[in-house]
Amino acid sequence: MGEAGAFNCVLGAVLALGAWGCETSRAPEPSPSGIGAAQCGVDADCTATCDYIVEQLQAPGYVPTSASTRCDLVGFAGGGAMAPSCECVNEGGGTLVLSSASPGPCLYFGRDRTCLYGRAEFAGCDMADAGSCEAPCADFHDRIAADAVRPVDAEVRHTGCHELSCECVVRIGDGCYVNQELARNDCTLSDAAILETYRMRSTEYPPCSEVDMSMGTVGTCFDDTP
Repeated sequence: MGEAGAFNCVLGAVLALGAWGCETSRAPEPSPSGIGAAQCGVDADCTATCDYIVEQLQAPGYVPTSASTRCDLVGFAGGGAMAPSCECVNEGGGTLVLSSASPGPCLYFGRDRTCLYGRAEFAGCDMADAGSCEAPCADFHDRIAADAVRPVDAEVRHTGCHELSCECVVRIGDGCYVNQELARNDCTLSDAAILETYRMRSTEYPPCSEVDMSMGTVGTCFDDTP
């Protein structure tokens, strides 16, 4: 199909509650993310949007309560082999999926946007053993609980309006990020350089086989099927 036939690739797993992605889902509409960013006319229109990103990062995170666990075959959008994976089911809905089949090296991110649980850490599970996911899921929930109360050092470095959309450069720890992207930028770079990279990245669709869907969100890509 090529780039002209771009479409949305959606991960089959449910968006993880307690991971950093849950924080973004609580933001008011319009969301200050790369897609559907807050609309603006002048830089001052974006002050509240950028401040809100930092406020949410510094607020305590949500900790789900585990209801049950199971080991099942899980596959991800964009291709790749399915693999036995742990599904950590939460009370009230939502499932945290731990899987070696994930195309991205990080399965879930913490509130400071560092990796909370890496793909390489998951040793797999036994589909014939109903209890084989209890330990991995308990470990992951413990990490979520610790992350929820961990202080996050963050501040707004730049607030601007570009082509009617807000652009916020936020320093989190020793990394810099634009809006709510997970892509880490070197903070020794100028805000202008960071934003230039962000704008280039947001206008280029990668092949579906290269899209990092570890957050369980919708990613845009082009069909690279031969």
